[in-house]
Amino acid sequence: VAYTSAMSGRLGTAYIILAVAGATLGFLLFNFYPAKIFMGDGGSMLLGFMLASVSLVGDTPTKGTTLFATVIPVMILALPIFDTLFAIVRRMVNKKPIMQADKGHLHHRIMAMGFGQRRTVLALYSISAIMGVAGILWSSEMKLEALALFLVASCLIIIFLGIGIVDAGIEANEKDRSFPANKEDRS
Repeated sequence: VAYTSAMSGRLGTAYIILAVAGATLGFLLFNFYPAKIFMGDGGSMLLGFMLASVSLVGDTPTKGTTLFATVIPVMILALPIFDTLFAIVRRMVNKKPIMQADKGHLHHRIMAMGFGQRRTVLALYSISAIMGVAGILWSSEMKLEALALFLVASCLIIIFLGIGIVDAGIEANEKDRSFPANKEDRS
């Protein structure tokens, strides 16, 4: 988002996002297992508000500003968007309350496949990075390349979700799986 803002002349927005990104990266170093700090709801809501706010600043005098203000943030934030949408659909199909917590989120499904906590986090970081690069490519008029990257990352998400609509035994695995799954991930 900072790159696309800077390229479109919105330097103030780019500086804000860079400051937030720097603070978040500093936080993430201490958030690997065993986490020394935890962001909590307040921190995640602030980050979401900041991303939503700067994504909606579409004051560039270029053609397609509305598209810029919506498509690029959706590409960059596709991972949490997919995870949330699949959670809602999964709970509706399984006739469970939409707001009820479960172990069907993307990170739970990846860990149930045998990945450890650290590898799961790194896989999700990688998918998010691919989505971010797709957003940057889209903003730099490389739409075909951006669409290809976006589709590849989307397919990875869907594969990891195991199509994600039906619970597919995730709850049965909850009792058997220790956290983290692999001893090598504890370091």
